[in-house]
Amino acid sequence: MARYDSATALVVVDVQHDFADPDGSLSVRGGAEIVPVLNAEGAAAREAGGLVAYTADWHPPRTPHFVTDGGIWPVHCVAGTPGAAFHPDLVVDGPVVRKGSNGEDGYSGFTMRNPTSGETMPTELEDILRARGIRRVVVGGLATDYCVKATALDARDVGPPRRRPGGRPDPRRRRPGPRRPGGGRRGARDGSARHRTRGRELGHVTRRLRRLVVLGGSGLGIAWLLDRQLRRRAEADEIPAPTDPIRAAVLVRAPIDRTWDELTDIPGQVRWMADMKSVRILTPGPVAVGTRAEATIRVLGVTVIDPVVVTAWDPPRRFGIEHLGLVKGHGLIELDPGDDPGTTRVAWGEVLVPPVFPHLGSLVLRALYGPILQDDLDAFAEIVEASVDRSVDRSFDRPFEAT
Repeated sequence: MARYDSATALVVVDVQHDFADPDGSLSVRGGAEIVPVLNAEGAAAREAGGLVAYTADWHPPRTPHFVTDGGIWPVHCVAGTPGAAFHPDLVVDGPVVRKGSNGEDGYSGFTMRNPTSGETMPTELEDILRARGIRRVVVGGLATDYCVKATALDARDVGPPRRRPGGRPDPRRRRPGPRRPGGGRRGARDGSARHRTRGRELGHVTRRLRRLVVLGGSGLGIAWLLDRQLRRRAEADEIPAPTDPIRAAVLVRAPIDRTWDELTDIPGQVRWMADMKSVRILTPGPVAVGTRAEATIRVLGVTVIDPVVVTAWDPPRRFGIEHLGLVKGHGLIELDPGDDPGTTRVAWGEVLVPPVFPHLGSLVLRALYGPILQDDLDAFAEIVEASVDRSVDRSFDRPFEAT
């Protein structure tokens, strides 16, 4: 058994039904035998004041990770299904990190990989460990040759926190250099009036910069505390999590095929997306999964480039992209026939995760982009309906045929 203390964490990796049970879709031989071992390790860690964290695959029903959608793995650990549940005998008493919930490859507990673009993104596990001042990690679970191995290697690469346990900076400071005979520092210049004046000016600038750094640090500290508080509320389902989509919907008075054609006219999306100023397709050939593009976005007076890749292309039902720029995330637009003939229901979900303070930032983005997405969809519906009306008008402009 490993030795534990308050700076040591046990990370229990993916002890779920589909891996641990012989009836699971991706069963590991003898997987259930590790459950009592992990329970004993977890009890020892908690008794010593350490942390026990758990990871879990949490995939959507459709993902390039699965063989059914072009991947290499059987369908497993689909979110909310019995296969994704922890083994019933596993004692779960600690934070749970779910991975792969947006279709990523979720091998490591620390990182996920987009199976289309190959880009990696972090989970919240590192933040959890750093917040507790963890400096040593014990890893166990299923399966050793994949997820346990990847988690252990990532833990080694992440390394211990760069701050002392408890979040206090190292009190050691660089010692001053040796003095020259006569009291001056080695390397000091002669004390002429010109140099003294320059020194006073530099000292004034340095003091101002120091004050700015202190103010900036205070602001960052407040933002960090707010982000932690919001994370706890999100974990308690009191507020949306960063991975919960911003949603908008509209009913279009046009057939689904016509609505799809307008939606997937990528260069023409600037006509109904208010914040998009231009878009350029980078991949030659017809649009399909893997097609890359660059959009120029302007929000609150700031212009940014948003590189994207198409992740879902299922005519005339689903069109999805992943954002690869500074703000990570993905969007999915789904079309369904409306209740009335010749109408289409359009639903848009957008996940946007900022690079820092993800819970605080995503809350701000949700408040900003919620109305924008709805306005964009309303404008989209007007454009589609107007094009249908024009086509109907043209059909009645034809002269009568003589009989």
